[in-house]
This record gives sequence, structure tokens and C-alpha cells, in this order.
Amino acid sequence: MADFEYVDVNGRQIRVRPRETAQEIDEYGNFHRQPNRFTEGFGEGKNPIEKNRYILFWAKGCNWSNRAAIARELLGLEDAVKVEIVDWTDREENLGWEFVNSPDHINPETGAQFLSELYYNADEEYTGRTTVPAFVDYKTKKGRVKKRKFFHASFFL
Repeated sequence: MADFEYVDVNGRQIRVRPRETAQEIDEYGNFHRQPNRFTEGFGEGKNPIEKNRYILFWAKGCNWSNRAAIARELLGLEDAVKVEIVDWTDREENLGWEFVNSPDHINPETGAQFLSELYYNADEEYTGRTTVPAFVDYKTKKGRVKKRKFFHASFFL
């Protein structure tokens, strides 16, 4: 079991986000994006195709996120997949993406304040960074599919 550093935020124990330099910068200074952790597809079983079950969390400053948000709109999934923009806050510790646009910074569907809480609900031993875009099943409050290509034409139709 890995040791993690935590910070208390409003009575919540929030795990400090690992730095890119620890795992993703090689000896020559090249950045190698961490592999996606949540790569399950949709269909029968783990990730049912169901309207009003998923939220796409994305950040305006992230190119990967922008593509996911654009794909959601191009496929006409605005009524099927909720969306929320996340951002950084002015905290001393690096706690990752926070739901700064929700009332009191708490996402109403999941009850989480930070995206990391949903990652660790899905895998409490996850050691990578919490990144966006993130596609979350808000019925189970777990991060689900973490792919750059997670939408397809028949999704939610």
C-alpha cells in the first residue's frame, strides 16, 4: 500500500496531487504524459449506456478537455451528458482540479469538492495525477472512462 500525503479541506481528507516531474519527465527533460488509467468502454456490464448518468468534467485551458467538450456538442449529447468546468484554486498545496463553479465548490451530483475524490473512489491505490477530461458516473461517484476518444456516434441515442 502506497503512502500518500493528505490535506484537510473543510473536514475532507484530500490527497495531494503528484507532480509531473516525479514520474513524467525523463532524464533528458522530455515530458511523457501518464497513461490513461480508466479505459473501460461502454455497453453491457460496467458502464451502461444511459442518459443522465455521466458528467464530463473539463477545463478550458486543457486541449484534451476542449476536444472532449466539442465532441459532446457535435454529437448532440448536451441533454444526455452533463458537463462541469473545473479549475485550480489558490491553495498552497497542489490538490488538483476543484469544482470552483459549483455552490460552495461542491459538485451537486457527486458531493465531491475535488476531482481527485472521484478518481480515488474508483481506485483508492491510484498513484497518478488526476487529469481532465474526466468522464464520471455520478450514480456510483466514480471516474469511469478516461480516453481521448470516449464518444461514438450511437452513444446515448
